[in-house]
Amino acid sequence: MNIRAYTEMSISAVLYGLTFPLTAILLRTMGPLYLSAMRSLWSFIFFAVYFLLRGYPKKPHYRLLVGITVFGATLPLILQNFGMLYTTASLASIIQSTPPVFVVILAFFLLRERLTASKIAGTVIGIIGTIVVMFQGIEGSLYGNAILACSAVSLAILAILEKVTLSKHTPVEILGVTSLMAFPVLLLAALPLEPAPAMDAGSLLLTVALSLGCTVLPYFFWLDGLKDLEVSRAIVFSYGIPAFGIVFSMLMLHETITMRTIAGMLMIFISVWVAQR
Repeated sequence: MNIRAYTEMSISAVLYGLTFPLTAILLRTMGPLYLSAMRSLWSFIFFAVYFLLRGYPKKPHYRLLVGITVFGATLPLILQNFGMLYTTASLASIIQSTPPVFVVILAFFLLRERLTASKIAGTVIGIIGTIVVMFQGIEGSLYGNAILACSAVSLAILAILEKVTLSKHTPVEILGVTSLMAFPVLLLAALPLEPAPAMDAGSLLLTVALSLGCTVLPYFFWLDGLKDLEVSRAIVFSYGIPAFGIVFSMLMLHETITMRTIAGMLMIFISVWVAQR
């Protein structure tokens, strides 16, 4: 068992879980496109400075990096923000834990990863746990949930692209190059379609936390751990995200949590353990 990789994946799940209440709070003050751009802005600045000091990657594989930018750094952010306009942070975190359903299948056909009994069992248990949480009265629109489901499919495709790209680039290179490409695209999308937000110091600090603390840092841990794990095994850790997302949403947004939700979260944790057997 690779303790270091599993620890990085676990930390990543905790930090990603925090993105949902932070996103819900910031959507009160700005539109979904501007929020996507602001979330990307600080990582753009950070890696622009980093590459100026350390040098830009040699011979970047732009086809793969553009794919990661589309399916990881732009499309799922936009879809998540739009979806969360119509549903709760708790339910959003649950729906976006479903990429493993698609990744196990994609990894089997595209990466020739083994489809073991433990992977299948872990995925099935995780799905059941997710369903238990979803159907327990959390308010949410079918329209918003469908948008979030599309974001989850994008993240499943992203996981496959990441695994291939890690054989050619370091996690820092992937993070840096995709951050530089994503911000201009998101800003150009926001400028003509949404009014510029009026942000106070508190909102500005929240965007920094969302960008660096809840995007760059967990994504680095995710990529570093993914180097040593099969993608279909690593992706099961995303089932931990809704558990933390619900807890953070309950504490920060006062969203309710029931015994049924707790039972579902326990099943999600069990699914991670089973998949690692």
